[in-house]
Amino acid sequence: MDWSHVLELLPHAANGDDPLLVPDLEHHPLVGHGAPLSAIRGFAGVPLVHRGGGHWGALGVFDVKPLALTPDDIDALAAFARDVAVEIDQQFGGPREAAAPPRRTSTNGSKRSSSSRPPTR
Repeated sequence: MDWSHVLELLPHAANGDDPLLVPDLEHHPLVGHGAPLSAIRGFAGVPLVHRGGGHWGALGVFDVKPLALTPDDIDALAAFARDVAVEIDQQFGGPREAAAPPRRTSTNGSKRSSSSRPPTR
């Protein structure tokens, strides 16, 4: 099965600001006319936006039949994408995020910041 034309939708969803809905891929211009049909017919994708404003990618939903989503379904998918983006931010940080100064161990084994200021008590 050729998924290449279906997977082309993910970058469109990742770079957008709103959900991308393609209820039926058969005649959609993003997939291209005359593209061989695969088992996938419906698609919905939502961008994964990091806290710095950029995009991590997209969360996509594929279906073997034309996709019919209600506004509540789309809101739920967008909420799930926000939760996924928060988890990614927590695990990997945002690309625009300034790195915290590394901590080093002093000769007596206590942790000290890499700044030149002594710790306050």
